[in-house]
Amino acid sequence: MSQPAILTDEPRSELIHSYIKIYPNKEKLIIYKTPYALPDGTGEIQAKKPNALHLRNLLTDDQKADEQLDRHLQRAKTIISDLVDCNPFDMFVTFTSNCKKCKQNCKNDPAVTGKKSGCVCDKTTCKRYDVDYQRRNMFDWLNHAKKVHGHFTHLMVMEYHKDGAIHFHALFYGYKGRLKEFKLDKKDGKMIYNLVEHRRGNTTAKLIPLDDKPLVASYIKKYITKDMPIFNGRKRYVCSTGLLRPIIKHNYENISAFLLNPEVTLWSPRTEPYKNKRTKRIEYPKATNVETIATIELDNTERYAFELSSLQSQEPPRLRHIARMALRARAHLNRMSSGARLGSLGEDCQRVPLSGARA
Repeated sequence: MSQPAILTDEPRSELIHSYIKIYPNKEKLIIYKTPYALPDGTGEIQAKKPNALHLRNLLTDDQKADEQLDRHLQRAKTIISDLVDCNPFDMFVTFTSNCKKCKQNCKNDPAVTGKKSGCVCDKTTCKRYDVDYQRRNMFDWLNHAKKVHGHFTHLMVMEYHKDGAIHFHALFYGYKGRLKEFKLDKKDGKMIYNLVEHRRGNTTAKLIPLDDKPLVASYIKKYITKDMPIFNGRKRYVCSTGLLRPIIKHNYENISAFLLNPEVTLWSPRTEPYKNKRTKRIEYPKATNVETIATIELDNTERYAFELSSLQSQEPPRLRHIARMALRARAHLNRMSSGARLGSLGEDCQRVPLSGARA
């Protein structure tokens, strides 16, 4: 399955006032308060408003870092929701590792230690608390399972347990390994299974009905926090290559007709202080340029397949990305002096022509 493009070939310098996201089961329209321009790669990037730029300069470095981190967390949550909505995940799995590989030869026996986890290791040396080791251990099992049972797709995040140990929460589709009945869930009465082939710790797996997918997305997103363990490359989640994503079209024309649909669900960002349900504290809403998000639930499989096929017949998205990055690098070179490039002071260099020919 090839990776679909999520952006159309619209002019990148056009002012963006809205965009629509097309899913197999719904459509989502995002409307902005103030239009903005995407960079077109030539260095002609629209400047920010003076007021907004002035307010940002008043922030400290820590506040700017927190603001950037919040944007990254929100982006990760949005991508996870999009992946869950566009791909037919059918199993939710939790992996809890043991520490039988430790030098202390801990057997994880609660009857011996009197602890629920059964661990008697030092946290500084125990493998249950080693993020790098647990990452390698998890990926080794995934690669082995795909070799034995065939390819299956996955979406996975990490979490710190209450005692600081590492947990993995994953969504699977197409997993053909053996399952063993464990017990019934007291909350919803559904069966909880164990993965028989996983012998590196404890596992729990639950099958996901189609009507429970939004709840599963919310359950996965709650682990996207500031202090969560991350994967290599500072990624807060990992997923299989080739997963389907929503198709995005900028500047939707029929906004009025979309909003007048009786089945549309409207959401607007908070404007007043509110009480956080988790922390029980009064919090103030963060500034956002989003005015309204309108969502319609419908069977959109045919349109999504048509849009996907039309995008796949165009230039591969990776090539378009490389072309944009090359244009940006060339524009940056044109703004630099020869002294900056050669490491010494000098006169301004000649501009590199956009056609690629040498001057």
